[in-house]
Amino acid sequence: MTRYISADDYMRTFCIGMTITPDVRLQIETTLDLAAGHIDGARASVGAAGCAVSTAVADQLKMVNAIFAAVVWSCPCSRALTEEAKDRLLPYAQSVVEAIASGVLEVCEGETGINFPAIALPQIAWNDAIAAEIYNNYLAG
Repeated sequence: MTRYISADDYMRTFCIGMTITPDVRLQIETTLDLAAGHIDGARASVGAAGCAVSTAVADQLKMVNAIFAAVVWSCPCSRALTEEAKDRLLPYAQSVVEAIASGVLEVCEGETGINFPAIALPQIAWNDAIAAEIYNNYLAG
């Protein structure tokens, strides 16, 4: 399982002014691990569980991991969030996970999502050598 945000970053965001004992820290780390499962499941559904996370989406995954920990798993520091804030944050986090699972948001470094423009053109057999190459490619298939 991947934890996308460190406990220290989570505490700097949600635990401002709270006393963090070793027991509370352990609870935060455990909650972040549980919350990361939402993201890991979406990544696994599109075969992206083992790839390096793209730097372009790394911060977004940190935020989603933190939101799920605070809102879904009621991490100790989540009491600082109002119910209104939780109601706004959860749909955002769910939409990111859905975008990963649908392939709209690609999390792997060097890859592109389904909305990235692409074009495919057929090969044309201009001569016998190219015709043979096309046929061999077809057979290799």
